[in-house]
Amino acid sequence: MPEQMKNLYNLEQARAEAEKIREKASSFASADANALADKKATADKREISGGEGVGKEDYEKAEREVDLLKAEKQKELEEALFEGGVFQARNVIYSAEKNNIEINIAQACQKGIEIALSEGDVRYAGEIINFARKSHKIELDLNKPEVIQFCQNRPANEVNYPLGIIIKDILEIMKIPQIGERLEDSLYRLTSFSFPNQIKPIISAQGESAFLYFESVKRIKDYQNLSAEDTEYITHIAKKYGTQARNILDNILTKVDSIGGEREAIEEFIQDIGIIHFDIYKQYKQAKEENIQEKIAELKEGIKELHSKIYQGEMDEKDFDNKLYSAVSYHTFPPAIGITQEQYDQLNKERPDRRGDVPEKLNELQYEKFSVSTGKYNLGENEELNLGKWSSLGDAIQKVNIELEKGKEIKINEEEIAERLIKMYQEKSSEKKENQDYLFENMYRYHLTHNGGKMESGFEISIQGLMQYKEFIGDRIKNDLIKDCLSKWQETHKKEFAELQKDTLDRIKSSHGRRAFFNQGK
Repeated sequence: MPEQMKNLYNLEQARAEAEKIREKASSFASADANALADKKATADKREISGGEGVGKEDYEKAEREVDLLKAEKQKELEEALFEGGVFQARNVIYSAEKNNIEINIAQACQKGIEIALSEGDVRYAGEIINFARKSHKIELDLNKPEVIQFCQNRPANEVNYPLGIIIKDILEIMKIPQIGERLEDSLYRLTSFSFPNQIKPIISAQGESAFLYFESVKRIKDYQNLSAEDTEYITHIAKKYGTQARNILDNILTKVDSIGGEREAIEEFIQDIGIIHFDIYKQYKQAKEENIQEKIAELKEGIKELHSKIYQGEMDEKDFDNKLYSAVSYHTFPPAIGITQEQYDQLNKERPDRRGDVPEKLNELQYEKFSVSTGKYNLGENEELNLGKWSSLGDAIQKVNIELEKGKEIKINEEEIAERLIKMYQEKSSEKKENQDYLFENMYRYHLTHNGGKMESGFEISIQGLMQYKEFIGDRIKNDLIKDCLSKWQETHKKEFAELQKDTLDRIKSSHGRRAFFNQGK
């Protein structure tokens, strides 16, 4: 092999390299780029064949041309981010990709957030972060010294954020998957609130739906000038009432004359009436102020009658026109997530009656007559109420809340719970204390992982405390937990699940037969 051929590209490689440069160069603003690429191929061919020429010089010149165009496009992208915004940056990136020009998007975005933060424009920094993540799957480094110096313990220059918030807080919020941008936007202009003392506890209590709660706060007239008493009560509602909090905020707090001033009246109304409706609240408040007990009794009786009809499914046509129907229906069958009464009504109107979806095995039992004894408890004179189960529930909630306060992620193991539930069912041991404690703890974990609000630890033995726990302990959470865990368990235990299903149906049919036998002798 001649000496001049050593360390050179072979002919096919030369052609391939030339073609790549030609493709890139074809759309460039350089009239010589294609010619330079041709020269590169010709020169390499000449050298490989032993001919004379200075092909490498032409090749390097073509490469320099390409590098220059890359640098120009990179600079154009950075300037677009600094001056024109994310929209203009998108156009630059699109143009580069269309013309096969390689640019470093991550580098440009990193510079962009550093400049934005140096100027205190935290909202635009967040916009660049989300642009990089969503459009290009790039995670920018927020731990670089250049970024930290603008974030750590430095208040946001924006005067439109809650008190006490720092740039680092806002960037951390924006990083939250799915809801970060909307949560940050919902906090914008909530200047009456304290970030550490009110906003963070609300986020902790309301979970992923916190941004909806903050958006509802903005429906309050003059929400940027709320008093300390107003914001404290709004925070209290979010922490105390869980998924019901937004309903209370939308339908009462946004409409009263003074949120903090009417706190006592609102709390009394919620505990005594329970139906969240501003017209009912006004009637109740007026009757209380005028001490008209008959009016209060009449109000309660009307609600009770409508509630009973809705619960029993015995509504008349006129009942649907009752202005209280929406609020009473919402209270009778409360949603599992924090949706508004308006959304709840819309869902009910749009939901079809899907009787065809009922499994045949359930249809077999659909019209079977059977009776279920209702539980009741008569407390004799001088006897004390056994609060053991309530205390166990309180202990379970306190245990999980400690994990929350330490920043631990709350999880449940559906398959483990399913196996434990099946064992309780088979052994009829659900009333054992260790099983009760296990169920209480996992019901609360399930509640929190499904957008339920954080419950207070160490409740007092009072009517208010017991009612809060009574609402939580209702059948809905328990039934949903059982259904979800068994569904998960069924995926990996199909045979065992079929046997369990058969055993359950046999038990039901057997109990029907025993009842019929005993009834014959009566």
